[in-house]
Amino acid sequence: MSQGLTMDASVTVSNVPNQNMLAFVEKQRMQDFFFHKITLTFSLLVLFALMGIIVSLIINAWPAF
Repeated sequence: MSQGLTMDASVTVSNVPNQNMLAFVEKQRMQDFFFHKITLTFSLLVLFALMGIIVSLIINAWPAF
């Protein structure tokens, strides 16, 4: 005995995105863009700080050689 699946005709699936979804995606895209630029800026700031520390250590250690 096979059991058949029936679908209700009142249920419809729409693949068309609505305006709320598009606005939400655009907002997330902008947030991702700014998050990427901010994290890049701070990572470069840390890199330059570490390079400054290394250069300072080399300059102050130079008389020892």
